[in-house]
Amino acid sequence: LVAALPHLPKAGALTVHWLPLMYQVQFDELLWACYFNFVRGEDSLVRAIWAGCPFLWQIYPQHDGAHATKFAAFLTRASQAAEPAVAEAIRRAAWRWNNLSTTADHEAWSLLNSPS
Repeated sequence: LVAALPHLPKAGALTVHWLPLMYQVQFDELLWACYFNFVRGEDSLVRAIWAGCPFLWQIYPQHDGAHATKFAAFLTRASQAAEPAVAEAIRRAAWRWNNLSTTADHEAWSLLNSPS
């Protein structure tokens, strides 16, 4: 992840701001302006894809567990051009981010954060 985003601020430079509700156009502009986006839900996923910036998607859980199948299919499709080790790290980290894995997968996060 670090190698893919060399313009990211250095460690310790993260600032979190709570934002008021905004119109869709404003939300799109915000996604375009960010180095990395965290989005939740399918509508925001589409907007994040359109923004063309790296993102991490949190899928809404469904009572019947169908979200796990949908999420796995999305990750397979979205990471098909990545090197196999990177695609696997993305899958594992995203799976954990969505509470679809109970393992604390530090190895996957470390691979995504490595400079090479």
